[in-house]
This record gives sequence, C-alpha cells and structure tokens, in this order.
Amino acid sequence: MAAGGAKGMKKGSTFVIEWSKTTEDKIMDIDSLEKFLHERIKVDDKVGTLRDSITITC
Repeated sequence: MAAGGAKGMKKGSTFVIEWSKTTEDKIMDIDSLEKFLHERIKVDDKVGTLRDSITITC
C-alpha cells in the first residue's frame, strides 16, 4: 500500500489571470471581471453556484 493523504480529500486547483495590463489600458475594470466570473463559472453544471467551492480574489 502506498502512503497517501487523508481519504476523500479533493485536490484544489489554482488558476491565475494576469490582469495588470488590461486594467492599465482601461479595457475592462477588475470589478466587472469579478462579477462576470461569479455569474458564469459553473459548479456541478450550474452557473452562479460558487459558494465555498471556488474563491475569487482580486
């Protein structure tokens, strides 16, 4: 048997969006992007259900 972590724990993923250039060019503001992500990211095939599954920090 291989040694491992606790059973049933899911490994999280981290995604980073480089946003500094876009805000400098005033193409879109960070608040609009955050709102868009909250509204459009799907959790369990449903949009708008982030809750504790996904954390967005700006």
